[in-house]
Amino acid sequence: RALAYVMRLLHIRLGLLLLCSTASSGACPPSPPPKSATAPVELGGARDFALLAKDAATSAVGATFVGDLGISPHGYVELTGFALNPAGATTDPFSTSPQVSGLVYASDYGGGTPAMLEAAVCDMEAIYFDAASRPVSSGPSYSNFQGGNVATNTEVTLAAGVYKFDTLLQIGAGATLNLVGSSSSVWIFQIAGYLNVDADAKVVLLSDGTSTPLIDNIVWQVAQQAHIGARSIWQGNVISFLATTFGADAKLKGRSFAQTAATLAAGIIIER
Repeated sequence: RALAYVMRLLHIRLGLLLLCSTASSGACPPSPPPKSATAPVELGGARDFALLAKDAATSAVGATFVGDLGISPHGYVELTGFALNPAGATTDPFSTSPQVSGLVYASDYGGGTPAMLEAAVCDMEAIYFDAASRPVSSGPSYSNFQGGNVATNTEVTLAAGVYKFDTLLQIGAGATLNLVGSSSSVWIFQIAGYLNVDADAKVVLLSDGTSTPLIDNIVWQVAQQAHIGARSIWQGNVISFLATTFGADAKLKGRSFAQTAATLAAGIIIER
């Protein structure tokens, strides 16, 4: 695990260099110009986190994380329910948790962790604004698909592209979203309100005959709060401007980036 920590520091070296010019103000570097709709969203130093939040993360017993967990600028006291080791203040660069396969980082840990997390959070913000700034793909299906309401127990197929929802995106219970494409396909969902996924909904990645879509290339950019309902199987990177919550036994294959807090019920699995 010490090796994993060293590798993380090397992985985000560029992010730390970019921060040097703004370290005195605590601000992130300016976001790069908008990219084309077909370009993948760069994850940067946030890539290795299964869960990254600014304010807090609360977990019920039985939640599982495959990857690392981080919180910044708030500290370890805002990580609740993770049975951290060590449990209190530490000069160590990370702690561990029986629920987390990787390492747990907080802004008040020792070593290079505060700077590393600052860079990762800046990258999280860059992901959000990059996804939000992409031009919407042409065609009627890409703007307010089905009025932002995928009905209960229906199955829909979504081609790659940038989708925009002017208010919320409501996914009904038992609904299935089939994303059909290849490893180079990109899906970005720009949601101006809430993302509300009811119980037992799922995202399925289907090959177009050449290769299978990649989780890294799916971004759910949510301007308010995101909720993944009980027993749902969701895929992609969910980045909310506010909080993200998960129902019991939900599963996210991807990453949860919450610019405030994340709340996780029992049985939730997040794997990057």
